[in-house]
Amino acid sequence: MCDAYFAYSMPWYPGGDLTTVLRGHHPMDTATILVCMTEVAFAVEYLHERCLVHLDIKLENVFLDGAGHAHLGDLGLLQHVTTESRTLLARDLGGTYDYLGPERFQAGPLDRCDVYALGVMCWVLVSKDETGVNVDYQSRMRAATGLRMSLRKVSLVVVAIAVEAEVVVAVVAAAVVVVIVVIVVVVVVVVVVVVVVVVVVVVVVVAVVVVKVVVVVVCTSNNNILLLFM
Repeated sequence: MCDAYFAYSMPWYPGGDLTTVLRGHHPMDTATILVCMTEVAFAVEYLHERCLVHLDIKLENVFLDGAGHAHLGDLGLLQHVTTESRTLLARDLGGTYDYLGPERFQAGPLDRCDVYALGVMCWVLVSKDETGVNVDYQSRMRAATGLRMSLRKVSLVVVAIAVEAEVVVAVVAAAVVVVIVVIVVVVVVVVVVVVVVVVVVVVVVVAVVVVKVVVVVVCTSNNNILLLFM
């Protein structure tokens, strides 16, 4: 501490920040992005467990070391959040516009701002779109023609960058409904298969019994045996 100002130092990260990587000749593949974002998420979780909110999570503030591991830096906007201040209106706390979550304007939980920013970062890395994600995230999704991810991964990003809380609830509710429908369909199919198997077995058993109880009338005519099945 010097003259009432705090200062902190950071190690040198030879891999540069994620913006440099995004603009480079060898952008990260989906698997590498997943590992990178997981490491950043762990860093954010570490802060949140200590009632700290970063408030400026973006590509320029994530650095890669020589082994390719991600490190979250630039703690200049770090805020300590208590139970009373968790819903502090934070529009004047600074940050980068494309990464600002709706909570920054709606007096929502400040720690959710970091979650929103993580979703934006993931989307930018996957779509290779440096302009970020604006509030109209659906059009941004359609614009990312090069995106090739599973529906589950895309859904996770959409939930993280949802503009309204109702959107998150709707997405989760829809996912639950889909899961329930799939389970019901599977159960119905299994029941139908079991019924069909039982019917086939019954038919075969009945046929065998009928054959065994058939009255065989042996008629001898011209040394030929005629079997009559009744």
